[in-house]
Amino acid sequence: MLVLSRKEAMSINAPFYNTGKPCKNGHVSDRYTSSGHCLSCKADWESKNHEKVDSYKQSWAQRNPEAVRESVSTYYRRNTDERRAYSAQHYLQNREDRLAKQKVYRQENPEIYTAAKQRRRAIELRALPAWANHDLIKEKFALAQQLSAETGIPHEVDHIIPLRGRNVCGLHREDNLQVIPASENRKKNNKFEVN
Repeated sequence: MLVLSRKEAMSINAPFYNTGKPCKNGHVSDRYTSSGHCLSCKADWESKNHEKVDSYKQSWAQRNPEAVRESVSTYYRRNTDERRAYSAQHYLQNREDRLAKQKVYRQENPEIYTAAKQRRRAIELRALPAWANHDLIKEKFALAQQLSAETGIPHEVDHIIPLRGRNVCGLHREDNLQVIPASENRKKNNKFEVN
């Protein structure tokens, strides 16, 4: 623990300081340089007044949507790998439950599911050039089924450059297809990263 006075913390633009002495409530913890308030006291107050704090945070977020978007965006940029790892772990832990819910949803809303399938098919047709080799494309799908059966791990045919990418759109042709595990395909989604 680095012992600093508030004045010293201000001179070096440190957000926190610690005098090594207890606050009026007996906490020997960091304090905010801006206000001099003890972090432990603040945490105690917030835990006792969590409804008030939540209400304030919600109203602030409603008044400042741009700041919220920027904060979330910054957080995701700084924690990309951790978020991806968490998402992959969450997907694997909840896969069966999610698939069951999706199946029920598809059965209860066939028109939405059919529309989505038709939209996907239309995109593929628009992205299917006349010079595409249909036999090689079929071989990729056959390979995916074969690998799924042999390994017990579901495999899918993935578009290397997505048909509906954010920055670029690929074609539905044999040299833009790869067979990968379904879990990898879910992680990739509609993203295309240049190496």
